[in-house]
Amino acid sequence: MTDEIIRALGKVLERIVELAIRDDVLRGEVRSLAGALLAATEVEPAPASQNGAIAPAAIAIEPAAPSGPSPVVASTPSSSAQSPEAPPALAPKPVPKPPLPPLTLGEPPPVKPFSFPDEYKGLVRDDDEDLAAIEDRCRLKAEGVRWSAQRRRLIDENADFQIEVAPTDRDILDRARALPNCVLWMNSPSYKVASPEAMEQAAQCYEAVADGLEIIRRLMKDPRANRPLLERAVNLLAAAQSALRTAVEQINGYNDSDQFKTYDWLRTITKSQEIYIPRHMRLDDPATPEDAAKVKRGFAEIAEGFDKSKNRVKQREARFKKFRYHANLIREGKGSGHDWDKVAETIEQMVEDGTPPSDVGFRDALLPIIDVMPELDPIPRGLAIVLGQIDRYLASREDHEERPKDETPNPDIAKVAELLEGRSMVLIGGERRRGAEDHLKKAFGLKELIWVESRGHESISLFEPYVARHDVELVLLAIRWASHSFGDVKHFCKEYGKPLVRLPGGYSPNQVAVQILNQCSDQLARS
Repeated sequence: MTDEIIRALGKVLERIVELAIRDDVLRGEVRSLAGALLAATEVEPAPASQNGAIAPAAIAIEPAAPSGPSPVVASTPSSSAQSPEAPPALAPKPVPKPPLPPLTLGEPPPVKPFSFPDEYKGLVRDDDEDLAAIEDRCRLKAEGVRWSAQRRRLIDENADFQIEVAPTDRDILDRARALPNCVLWMNSPSYKVASPEAMEQAAQCYEAVADGLEIIRRLMKDPRANRPLLERAVNLLAAAQSALRTAVEQINGYNDSDQFKTYDWLRTITKSQEIYIPRHMRLDDPATPEDAAKVKRGFAEIAEGFDKSKNRVKQREARFKKFRYHANLIREGKGSGHDWDKVAETIEQMVEDGTPPSDVGFRDALLPIIDVMPELDPIPRGLAIVLGQIDRYLASREDHEERPKDETPNPDIAKVAELLEGRSMVLIGGERRRGAEDHLKKAFGLKELIWVESRGHESISLFEPYVARHDVELVLLAIRWASHSFGDVKHFCKEYGKPLVRLPGGYSPNQVAVQILNQCSDQLARS
């Protein structure tokens, strides 16, 4: 063996020992290798004869079993004058040695799969400790790759090693020791640096994986709410880790344990969150290091979208707070027209920003004050949409206040019945409610109650045939539910000589009778 080979082996062993000091997995493998080498080269001593001399080769010794009786030894007489022609003593059949453990030195340590507690019932939680550690190591490795290329350049340019190289060597290795299981193989003195372009691509791949883990940890705080962004981020992370694997191979690097851990985590989340990853999860479908820059831009867009979403949530909460404040003032009897303007204005802003008009927060705040809502002509668009959703909700309830089974009829009902009995009445606006329709028809002795549901996109010309009917005596406009303004209907009623009653409250016969008598009793009496 030449001196050059001996020196090279010495350097390799020194590096292995250096790495094993701070890598528990590697240290265990080195000890296993040492034990295996000792076992393979162990020589069993021959037993001594009775007079202290070494037993002749003809004497067989059975190897000792791991546990059990003492080995059986067949011996010869102690006299050295034994005839050479005497047959050798028979020995028991040797027990075969167990096979040596396989050598795994140099192979990547086994990656422990991510596991989640049973109480999460299949829902992935954000394992900050593991993902954050992988992220930190990848960012330091990106820095280490760039420093390795710069270090080589400085040495080639005959830079002062003690001033320009050694301090950074110590700093980056010290930071690696502070992280769990962080091995900067690219900063080993024996590492052969690749081209500057390949080194920079590898660094960007490490950064892409780190960027992906950072945004995914944020999205995993609420995986259901962030589902669209999470699916996109997971697919980009698959491309990032695949590109990293290719990049490490191209710069003569080792199989990277953080790339393995990222891949393993992706396999876990695809099952627990049922996210499909169509690309870059197989060896025969690799991403290229050139994709790293595009992947990083994708993660930046996701982070920007997530931040905007969080800002929208905060803004929505602030507006809801403002909306509830003015609604509570109205409910407590302390409100004014200004507060109704603020309620309508805030609802308009929230609906435009994407808050569903059916949001229960709108309904809970408006229902207690809806009967004191002033006449707004026209009703602001956002408020009208929200009121339409509340109307649908009320129409679906079986025991709403509009069903007056326990309501005591007031004298106004009898007066209206005298004016409308046997005639028909049109009611425009809101969802048709069978219970309210039946009670009004019965209370006023109507021949028919024609309930015309209004829609914002419908033409007002649809109302004309109902208003023009000769048997229609009166037209009611449910102003808080109608999507058309008072003026839209008024000209039809004027053209056909039919009284128009604005109905600001509910549909109970008592409320409707009061509004009819207050607004058109004289006109009905003359007809």
